[in-house]
Amino acid sequence: MVEWKDSLFRAFSDWKTLLLGLIISIVPVLNFATYGFGLNCARKPYDRKLPSFRQFGGLWVQGLLSVIIMVLYSLPALIVFGIGYLTDQYDTLILIIAGIFAVVAYYFLPMAWMKFAYGKFGGAFRLGAIAGKCFSLKYFGAWLLLSILTFIIAVLLNFIAILLSFTIVGPFIIMGFLAFWLAVFGFTIYGQLYEELR
Repeated sequence: MVEWKDSLFRAFSDWKTLLLGLIISIVPVLNFATYGFGLNCARKPYDRKLPSFRQFGGLWVQGLLSVIIMVLYSLPALIVFGIGYLTDQYDTLILIIAGIFAVVAYYFLPMAWMKFAYGKFGGAFRLGAIAGKCFSLKYFGAWLLLSILTFIIAVLLNFIAILLSFTIVGPFIIMGFLAFWLAVFGFTIYGQLYEELR
C-alpha cells in the first residue's frame, strides 16, 4: 500500500540531511547527486527516515545516469520540437505531437528509473517490463495523483520564490528545497509502487 503521508514528510525526518540536500540541489552539476539520493530513497521506500549522502561520488554517478535516462526518454519529443524549430513551422500539429511524446515519456520514466534503481542501467530500457507495470490502474492513479500534488506544491513554492525575489538568495533556497523534496517524495512513492507491482 502506498503510504502518502509518510512519503510526503519523509524529507523532514532529518533536518541536517534536508539542509545538505537543499545546498547540493542548488549547485549546478553537483545537483546530479540529488537524483542519486532519490534512487536510494526508492530502494528503501517504506523507511520513514532519510538515507545519507555517504559515498557521494556514487550518488553523483547514479544521478548523472538518471539524467541521461531522462534525456533519452525525452528524445522523441525533443526531435519533433527541434524539427519545428529548424523548419520554423510551429503549427498546432507539431506542438501536439511533441506534447504527446513528452507526456508518454513523463509517464514511463518513473518506472524506468525504478528498473535502474533495482538493477542496472540497461534495465531502464526494458520497455516490455516497464510497460507491464505502467499499464495498471494502480500505477495510473498514483502517477496522476502525484503529478497533481507536485504541480500544486511547485506552483505555491514558485509563487513564494517570486515574492522573495527581492532577497536574491530566497528564490535559490526555495528552488533547492523544491528539487530535493520532489526527489525524496517522488522516488519514495514510485519505489513503493514498484515493489507492489512486482
